[in-house]
Amino acid sequence: ISNKSAPFIQVMSDKYLAEIEGLKLKAIESERNANCLVDLFPYLPAAEDAVTEAAVAALCEVFVYYVENYYDCVVPAPPLQCMEPTQIFHSWMHENYLRLIQELLHVMKSHRNKDVQLRSFRCVMKLVKVEASSHQSTHDKFIVPVNLLSQVITCLVESNTSFLTNQFKTFMKYDDVRLYALKHMSKMMAAKDMQDQGNEEFILRNFELLKQVKMPNMQEEIHKFYCGDPVQDPAAVTAKASKVLAKSDITKLEVHRHKFSDAWLAFLRLPLTEAIYKQVLVALDTKVMPHLTDPRMLIDFLTDSYNLGGVHSILALNGLFILINEHNLDYPDFYTKLYGLLKPPIFHVRYMPRFFHLLDIFLTSTHLPLYLIAAFCKKISYLMLTAPPRGILIGVTTIINLMKRHPNCKVLIHRSHPPLEKTPEMDSDPFDTDADDPKACRALESCLWEMETLKSHYCPKVAALVNDLLNPTNFLSKPEEELGPYLDLTDKQIFKELLQVTEDLPIEVPDIDKLFSYIRTKYNTK
Repeated sequence: ISNKSAPFIQVMSDKYLAEIEGLKLKAIESERNANCLVDLFPYLPAAEDAVTEAAVAALCEVFVYYVENYYDCVVPAPPLQCMEPTQIFHSWMHENYLRLIQELLHVMKSHRNKDVQLRSFRCVMKLVKVEASSHQSTHDKFIVPVNLLSQVITCLVESNTSFLTNQFKTFMKYDDVRLYALKHMSKMMAAKDMQDQGNEEFILRNFELLKQVKMPNMQEEIHKFYCGDPVQDPAAVTAKASKVLAKSDITKLEVHRHKFSDAWLAFLRLPLTEAIYKQVLVALDTKVMPHLTDPRMLIDFLTDSYNLGGVHSILALNGLFILINEHNLDYPDFYTKLYGLLKPPIFHVRYMPRFFHLLDIFLTSTHLPLYLIAAFCKKISYLMLTAPPRGILIGVTTIINLMKRHPNCKVLIHRSHPPLEKTPEMDSDPFDTDADDPKACRALESCLWEMETLKSHYCPKVAALVNDLLNPTNFLSKPEEELGPYLDLTDKQIFKELLQVTEDLPIEVPDIDKLFSYIRTKYNTK
């Protein structure tokens, strides 16, 4: 747009805004002027975003007025030949109401301006609320406009950006909206043809909506509703409405959990991308499993993830352990698979603290066999030779705690042959580093000779911790070490501490703060 045409466009925009405001006021003034609302529709596809936004707001305000005062406008009318003049008006209003919904959804989904999209989205959700409250006041019955809410969910899932799905978070806190959103999402995901285009966007939008869900833990927490109040004063409710409320499922925790379970199971059947797969595994044990009707429904998903190896196995660990520990899942090779995850990259992956936190939990029991604990201690000790300081601190702390829980494993650090003072050659160590089975690795025949090397580590924290492990007096007198502080520690913090100078050191030459400053000082040059 040139600078010369800008004033003209502004004038036209102001003219359109004034026309929209006038039509809105006339339509609300009297139902005889209801035809004015039809004249508002052509302003929606305007070139100016401000005009479109004003038209959206005006149409919303007009229909909110008519829905609140003439609820029959949103109810399908009987056949035309059976209608009276009032019913003909209501039928005409109903047609325009449906037209408005489609126009608002189109603007919400495809408009170029986010402010206009947001205005349209809020108008549709406003109509959801008004339609429900008008029905309740007219018929003394609580409802949720399922058809309209379902269209909103469909539009959100089919959108190309996450802008609107993030906005829906405001409404997911309401129990009724959340329940019917989950119900519609599960139907959409179950019916989705994964051969269609745009499947990645479809999966991502559903995941964004599922992440917003915060499920209630107790029945008493279901009390916040967007579409009215299903639990009214019994004295104010008619007998008919009381029967309907008694049959309603919206206030029952088990129904909410059932819809939540259906939605997540339908989502997990989709071909998830690698990034979403990892995010799902991270959230599954804390945000999903506690609210499922039966967590055992995830057995196949978690065991398949655990069998993939690598990062997927690490992330699936906690969920699988919950199934074993709390739901009696029989997984005889669990500790063998866990041992197999101890590979050199384990100290360099992003989820390393999570893995060792879970490993510490899994090896808490004092009833585990000695060969198994010895295998984990030896394998961790071996891998620490190439680990960064942060990983060594976590590994040494894990070994200390394991040996305090299983005192018989101290033979690994007090074995007289081969002695720790004379570190054996690699070839003379009976430990099989390539064995995937802890039974076959011969850890109990070996010793933690790697600790002698780590005693001279450049990081003082590492050297101090290893010396503490090898000191029998301190080792026996102290309780288990806290693993938490080392899990939160970063390599940057460690090196910052190493480089920190507590006081100025004396130097033999003048302090240099710029290039060639010493030469200039010595020869008095400028």
